[in-house]
Amino acid sequence: MGSAIRTFLAELKRRKVYRVAVGYVVVAFAVLEGADLVLGPLGGPEWVQTVLAIAALFGFPVAIILAWVLDITPEGIQVTEGTSESRAASTIARRGFIGLVALSLLAAGVIWLLPALKRSATFDFNRVMVFPLVASASPNIERTVGEDVATMIGHALDGTGPLRFIDGWSLLSLEERNDIRELTNEKARLLAGSKSCGYLVIGRVVARGDSADVYLDLRDVAGDSIVARAEAAGAVTQAWQTGLRAVNGLLPILIRTEVPDFGLEFLERDPAAVASFLLGESSYRRARMPEALENYRAAVAADSQFALAAVRGSQAASWSHEPEEAATLVDRALRLELSPRDRYFALGMQAYLDNRADSAVAMLRATLDHDPEMAVAWMQLGEVYHHHLPSDPYPDTLAEHAFMRTNQLDPTATPPLFHLLEILIRKGDVERTQPLMEQFLAADPDSFLAAKVTFMDQCARSGPRSVHWDDWALQRPFQLIAGVARMAVGADRLDCAEWGYRAILLGDTATDGYGIGRQWTALLGLHDVLIARGRAPDAVALYEAAASSTADVRAVARNWATRDEQTMPAAANAARLVEDEAYLWGARVAPFIELLYLRDAALGVDVGERDRFADEYAELRGLEHQARDDSLYMLGVWHASQGNGDVTTRIASAAQAKAAQSEQPETRLLSQALLAHAAAARGDTAEAIERFRSLRPEIAMSLLEWHWWLPMGLERIRLAQLHLARGEFQESIDVASKLDAHPASYVLYVPASLEVRIAAADSLGESRLAERLRERLSEIRAPGAME
Repeated sequence: MGSAIRTFLAELKRRKVYRVAVGYVVVAFAVLEGADLVLGPLGGPEWVQTVLAIAALFGFPVAIILAWVLDITPEGIQVTEGTSESRAASTIARRGFIGLVALSLLAAGVIWLLPALKRSATFDFNRVMVFPLVASASPNIERTVGEDVATMIGHALDGTGPLRFIDGWSLLSLEERNDIRELTNEKARLLAGSKSCGYLVIGRVVARGDSADVYLDLRDVAGDSIVARAEAAGAVTQAWQTGLRAVNGLLPILIRTEVPDFGLEFLERDPAAVASFLLGESSYRRARMPEALENYRAAVAADSQFALAAVRGSQAASWSHEPEEAATLVDRALRLELSPRDRYFALGMQAYLDNRADSAVAMLRATLDHDPEMAVAWMQLGEVYHHHLPSDPYPDTLAEHAFMRTNQLDPTATPPLFHLLEILIRKGDVERTQPLMEQFLAADPDSFLAAKVTFMDQCARSGPRSVHWDDWALQRPFQLIAGVARMAVGADRLDCAEWGYRAILLGDTATDGYGIGRQWTALLGLHDVLIARGRAPDAVALYEAAASSTADVRAVARNWATRDEQTMPAAANAARLVEDEAYLWGARVAPFIELLYLRDAALGVDVGERDRFADEYAELRGLEHQARDDSLYMLGVWHASQGNGDVTTRIASAAQAKAAQSEQPETRLLSQALLAHAAAARGDTAEAIERFRSLRPEIAMSLLEWHWWLPMGLERIRLAQLHLARGEFQESIDVASKLDAHPASYVLYVPASLEVRIAAADSLGESRLAERLRERLSEIRAPGAME
């Protein structure tokens, strides 16, 4: 028996049956795959692929039989003769051959199933891409009706069982958006396949007088076949309702079990509310935020139960710098019915607006767990890292990743491009900046945003001498101060920051509240940049001038004007200069400047003996009756830096008493920070670390953006130093890395943070990291750095 089997196997080899079987499978699979790739673009019918598969299925056993019976010789095709041994094992051979045919049929079945198995592994049939519908030309029909119908179908699909709506609009080219007829079936299929969608929906809206017919096709992305068609008719003014009714005909294919009441949430809404919502969606897609907010506002006013409109309105209001309205809208949405994904997103928005950074991150991460491709959730996560101070290390890197992910998911979305450009410009990534800049400006965004990134890009690419500082300081000071502050972040472009702050001091002489605010911000910003660059004497001289008069400040700033005088603003001329020291400088500023000397001294800056008045300052004013939080704060941190733990504790107690009588989060944060400094001054490292870790600056974005101590820069340095002292080197690096990010006031602490990270990296044996950090510190501190 064993000998006969061996003889049969040898006979298979002699007759080259193995070679024929393997060759047939390879060729048949290649033919089927090639047909799948070629027939789709050529518009070939589905039955051709079916015929080829059937032919491959039945051809395989035929090929095996022919390989057994026939042989190719130099004399031609001849019948293969068996050997004496094979004839002796004829019974076994016959049985083996029957088994071989059965195996061949099994292999043919594998050939048949492979393309289907491949398709099922690649495409998710719960994911449906919906493209804008083609709308017939008619004076009775809105230009965006095809987009509106697709939007409503998509939102309704998102609330239907396991289905996931993927918006095809965001993937279209500008030409295809302007005329959806430019989108070919093959392009639609490729776009849907790129997002692993199993199905795609395309269709038409045909106007007939006062009515409109909606025709929908559900296409199988893998097979490129129409698997279902549906249609419905209705009023031309409410084509979106007709589209929702039409898509009911596709649901038996999309959902194999019980078909739900599709789109019921929208069909029962006030048509005026839905119409406003659709206008808002169209405006939001195009980054026209004030226009979008107006329409979402109208949708909620027409239907107070319209949760999705309230969520979208909250986003638009946040972008339009309407935080109170944004909070009201998201609170309203959370009282209504939302899908789990949208509820997590709304909670993330609420936490963001309440300045609860860590909670916002947690909720938005939960949103992305439900839907990893929700572009607006990625964008909002980037907003949290960009504007707030969550506890995660490397927030600037996390913000960049979130905005890049948004751009990948929705390459045409304009809002995330703005913040992404701010990051890339500051880092000097010209290769990625230029195409994004062109795309951003081509979208005709808000003029303030466009001017801000235009200034940043010019200074970063061509250097500060290329900027017309006079023009910016006089004509666009708001955009200038905003761009300058962003260039200072992370000490990445201190050259542009220094020149920009000087330009504000020299050329922006407005005497209204905004002008005063810009000049004061420029004074603080320039001082911090000078300290970061190792120019403490210049920084001290600037403060000395500030305690005297505006003329003295300008004189000091003028002394640092660059070698090319023509590129800096001229000294403010007499016609524009208001030398009324009382409005900003002089006696009103001098006491505060004294406090800033204390901050510098606490950081280790040599301010001479200018901190000697600290005890006298506190005694004269009386700690229990201090009117300003900043006075308590700076006195406390200075005494802590001198090791005066008891005095710092007494000041912290005064701050706690003040916080107990105040509802201001800034005052509570002040008292908590001082308790941490007091513990460090007393040598209680464990308590100090715990208190520093627990500090959460849940403060309004406007304060975090510009305030000098609320972002807790000094506290982050102290925490990093404590970790380093305890041998917790990675924790020290993680904490210190946060000072590379927003806000601009962190620039004062960047060199100290680099020193901490260098020491920690050396201790960890991370020589390459330590070397990179040393190079960065040298660049910042080098004379004339980056000029």
